[in-house]
Amino acid sequence: GTDVSCNIGGAAAFANDFSRLGWTFSKPAIGTVSVCPAGVTTCSFTQLEEVGVAVFGAGSGEGLPAGSGRSVFVVRLDTGEKLAEFPSGGGNVDAGCSGEGNLITADMVGDVSCFSTFPGTFISRCFLGDAAGRLWRLEIGDPGTPNWNLTLFYDPYASFNPVPDPDAEIRSP
Repeated sequence: GTDVSCNIGGAAAFANDFSRLGWTFSKPAIGTVSVCPAGVTTCSFTQLEEVGVAVFGAGSGEGLPAGSGRSVFVVRLDTGEKLAEFPSGGGNVDAGCSGEGNLITADMVGDVSCFSTFPGTFISRCFLGDAAGRLWRLEIGDPGTPNWNLTLFYDPYASFNPVPDPDAEIRSP
């Protein structure tokens, strides 16, 4: 017979804190990154490791503890180890263009799309949307995972000024 077993990850998968993970339903992005050994910001070319990853938003935090759903994860596919997390309020999150500092104020529910600088190379950046309709950019091209960051890329409502209707008083009852 064929041995069919599930890959539940190693001990590394269970040593991670996924407490901000909400009800996820978006499609993750799968790709390969080049990383230095754990926690190192720079390393030599010979120390780099090619790693398959899944990139996904934390999903909906509805009905869950505060902060659930307001994060982005990068997880190794071979071990389940969390390589990086980008939580609301984290030092690797920047929503400054909206005046929100480093806060993610809406659940990260959108599908993730990742790209490489050149075809056939490692993924270097990903994009995903939040429940407020904003687009976020995740920079993961640097081999040092502490150098990765999540930035608010586009907020369609930041410059929204409804055009006043000159006939509004005429139509009012």
